[in-house]
Amino acid sequence: MKVRPFRCWKRIVSILQCLLLAANALVTQVTTNKLVLRQHLFKKGDTDEQPIAQASVKSQAPSLDEVAIEVSTTPPSVVMQSSNNNGVLSTRPAWLRPKTMAVQGAKGVGRIKRKMMDRISKRQSTPMKVALLVEPTPFTHVCGYANRFQEMLKYMKEFGDHVHIATPDDKLEAPNEFMGFPVKTLRGQRFPLYPEVLLSLDSRGEARKMVQQFKPDIIHVSSPGFLAMSAALYAKALNIPLVMSYHTHLPVYAERYMGYIPLIRKSSWQYIKMLHSFADLTLVTSPQVMEEFREQGIRRVAVWRKGVDVDTFNPKHSSAQIKANILTNRGHEKDTVLLYVGRLSVEKRLEQLDQVLDDLKDDSVSLALVGGGPHEDALKKHFAKFGDRVKFCGILRGDTLSAAYASADIFVMPSDSETLGFVVIEAMASGLAVVGAKAGGIPSIVDDDSNGMLAPPRDPKAFSHAVKSLVRDSNLQNRLKAQARLDAESWGWKQATRHLRDVHYIAAIRRHSAIKRLTAKDRRILFKLPFISATQRRAIRLRFAFLTRDLKSFFNKTFYLAAVSKLLSKFTNRFFRRRSFTPPPRIRGG
Repeated sequence: MKVRPFRCWKRIVSILQCLLLAANALVTQVTTNKLVLRQHLFKKGDTDEQPIAQASVKSQAPSLDEVAIEVSTTPPSVVMQSSNNNGVLSTRPAWLRPKTMAVQGAKGVGRIKRKMMDRISKRQSTPMKVALLVEPTPFTHVCGYANRFQEMLKYMKEFGDHVHIATPDDKLEAPNEFMGFPVKTLRGQRFPLYPEVLLSLDSRGEARKMVQQFKPDIIHVSSPGFLAMSAALYAKALNIPLVMSYHTHLPVYAERYMGYIPLIRKSSWQYIKMLHSFADLTLVTSPQVMEEFREQGIRRVAVWRKGVDVDTFNPKHSSAQIKANILTNRGHEKDTVLLYVGRLSVEKRLEQLDQVLDDLKDDSVSLALVGGGPHEDALKKHFAKFGDRVKFCGILRGDTLSAAYASADIFVMPSDSETLGFVVIEAMASGLAVVGAKAGGIPSIVDDDSNGMLAPPRDPKAFSHAVKSLVRDSNLQNRLKAQARLDAESWGWKQATRHLRDVHYIAAIRRHSAIKRLTAKDRRILFKLPFISATQRRAIRLRFAFLTRDLKSFFNKTFYLAAVSKLLSKFTNRFFRRRSFTPPPRIRGG
């Protein structure tokens, strides 16, 4: 047996040296990556955090900075400084710091930002291409946001923008175009719990084909709904900025219609959070709803400004004939008319108006309900005890609706599920005193005892007391009517639409452009998880990239050092080879 102790010892030393060098390289690289990761997170900018050198607590007040992409101007030298400067702690001694770091992307940030602002200013002055996906349809379905989308399209036409519309509809009067914009009608299914609503998943891919052929600058989709999920997938697949506008307060509806299901409200919020995480910007219709979104951890939220057509809804349209023939039954032409306009559904809580009629039965007060819905038959049975004091007027449109607003005296809105309440704005523009529930988006419109009256939600007695004070005090009623009209005149659709396209759309495009600059390799590494914020996604992407690079570097260095140590051991064995020692044979005695 040949014994080579020196050669074995040399190999052990070489392997140990290799492992030590590889471990040192790995620790060095990981330590460097921590600094590089922080620089990358704040270099691209995000609404969730502040730059390293400017760490501060952000204000909770809503601002455009929360929806726009911020570009950090922190110089690379700040990150490499020791703990004596700016509080940035360096975890490695100077002799172990690498000579170069991957922070070159921070150089020239000012130039990139100036170019971005130039592109944005040019985009604001040029027509935009918008793909609008709305569910349910704003053309044949009676809903609060129908006027918003119709006025939006009216003024986008005036601004010279190009809009293609896709919406589910199964009625014969479904339009093929609106204001010169083409309308793609999608097939859908009626929602079992609310048959008035037609929903669509775009199973035939008609909306996808429209978006592919149109190649818009941005996709705007209404939420919540099935079409919003399809739009999110199209926006990600086609790499197009996505804006979601939230119009129906799903947790309140779900709790009202499916309250027997455990945790239905929490599940609804989880669905909203998942869905809106795909959006580059979420638009809500009131500051109150925005605060709820912020409390639920939904980011990149802004308020879509309200508006009203003050010429269409105007006190000058008041008509005694409309009041006598449409709003009241025979014999009640001189009554004080309480008006409600909207869907006749469970969540509107119209049953609590019977308390008002009971308390004011000696004051010649009648109630007019304008609209239709799944709860209409139940309401007719509920109000049957009041006889001809309650009239169901059906669905009114156009000039008849404007005259109905102006011919009434007081507008009542007991619902606590309104995200804004367009009918309240229309009533104020028509010169009506408004009594509403202090919930949802109504407090953002009605200022208590200034342009209307607010009552606690789900409190029929308090609501009745507010209506009674207006009926019995004509001076208070006239003062609230005058102030409501003045406030409504300051809300214009043209300014709201201009702010939508020049501020909200541009903010979404900026954010999408910043994320779009990621390399193809980074996008493959990044897991598209919808439940986390943009900063967390960027952190995951960078950590996986660094981990992959570190593992490759570790194994490569280990392999090469092992090969070099083997060559060195062969070379040294030529000079230090010793002859093998063979013991002499043992001589037996005897």
